[in-house]
Amino acid sequence: MYSKKNIIYIVLFCILFVACKREVVQNRKGLQIYTMQECEHKSFLLDDSTTQVLKYIQTFVENDSLKLALYNAPVNNICFFDVKSGKSIKKIQLFEDGPNALKENFQGFHYQSTDSIWIFKNWPEEICLVDSKGVIFWKKKIDEINSINSNYAAPEILPNSNLPIKKIGDYLILQGQGFKRENSDKEPGVTLLYNIKDETIITANPYPAIYGDDENIWQVFAYRTVPYDVSDEHKMVLSFPADDSLRVYDIRTGNISAYFAGHSINHKIKPSSSSTRAGMEKHVLGQAQYPGIYYDQWNDLYYRIMTLPASDYDKNAGSKLRRELCVIILNNEFEKVGEYLVKERSHTYSHAFVSQEGLHINVLSDNDDYLTFITLKPCKL
Repeated sequence: MYSKKNIIYIVLFCILFVACKREVVQNRKGLQIYTMQECEHKSFLLDDSTTQVLKYIQTFVENDSLKLALYNAPVNNICFFDVKSGKSIKKIQLFEDGPNALKENFQGFHYQSTDSIWIFKNWPEEICLVDSKGVIFWKKKIDEINSINSNYAAPEILPNSNLPIKKIGDYLILQGQGFKRENSDKEPGVTLLYNIKDETIITANPYPAIYGDDENIWQVFAYRTVPYDVSDEHKMVLSFPADDSLRVYDIRTGNISAYFAGHSINHKIKPSSSSTRAGMEKHVLGQAQYPGIYYDQWNDLYYRIMTLPASDYDKNAGSKLRRELCVIILNNEFEKVGEYLVKERSHTYSHAFVSQEGLHINVLSDNDDYLTFITLKPCKL
C-alpha cells in the first residue's frame, strides 16, 4: 500500500509530466500568428519552343521589378519573364557545340547582370561566365581552385531551383550533397563557397546528428541534397530535409545556429532500410521531408515547405506522385509563427519562389501554353 505522502508525490509527478508534455506539443505548434490564403494560380504565358517542365529557375530584381529566369532544356536557352504580368521578356541562347558549348552537363545558373551569367556544369565540375550572346568569357574547374578550409570534405555540387547558385559579396554559393571522400577522414560538408576575388574555396555545413554515420541510406535528392535561401543579413538558411530544425550559417564568422522549424506533429524521419530504387522510393513516399526554404523580403518571413507522408499511393507513380504539402511559417528571428496545409497537391514542389503576391509552388498545367504555380499569400489570424 502507498502512504498518503507517496500518493501526493505520485500525483505531483503526473501533473508535472503532463505539463511538460503539453509544453513540448505547444512548442511544436509555435505562436500561431500567421496562416496562408490560397489565391489564383500565378501563370506565365509560354511560346511553342518553351516547356512547362522545369529544370531550374531563379528570381531577381532588375529595374525595380521582379523577374523569373528559367532554363529551357529542349532548346538550351534561358528564358526571362516579368513576374507581375507573366509575360516573356527575352531569351539568351546557349551554344550546343564548339568552344562555348554548354548544353551537355548543364546544372544551373545565376543571373548577375545582362553580360554576367554564372553557369555550373559537371563532368568535369566547372564554373563558367557567359554574356548575353551565350559566349563563355571565363571558366574555372573546381579541382583547380585552392581550398583554404580543411575541416570538411567538398560536396558533390548539384544545383537545383531549391539549391540555387547565389552570390553573397565575393562568394558564389554552390550547394549539393556531402559524402565521404576516399583516403580522407574529413566529415562531409554540403556547401562550397567560391571566393571570386581571391579564387579560393571554403567547404561548410556538415550534416546534423539525425543523419547518423555515412553508412546510413538516405535517398540523394530527397534527403542528402540540402535546400537553402539567403536571409536579409546575408546568412545562409539551410533546410536539411530530414531535420525538424533549420541551420543558419554566417559566412563571415563560420558560426552555425539551429532553430526549430518542424511540423506540429512529430513525424519521425529515418534512413532507408533498403538500397534498391523501389525500396527507397517507397521509403521516401512513406515519410515526411523538408524540401525547401524561402525568404519573403516583402513580409520579412520564411516559408519552409514540407511533404507529408503518403499512406495510400500507386507504387508505380514513384516521384510523379502528387504530394500533400504543408508550409511552416517563421518570423525574422526564426520563431515558428504559423503552419498551413496546402489544399492542392504537387510533385514539382522543388520549383518555388516568392514575390510580392506570396509563395508560389510549381504544379503541372493541363495546358502546355502556361507555366503554373500555386499562390499562397500570408495573412494574420
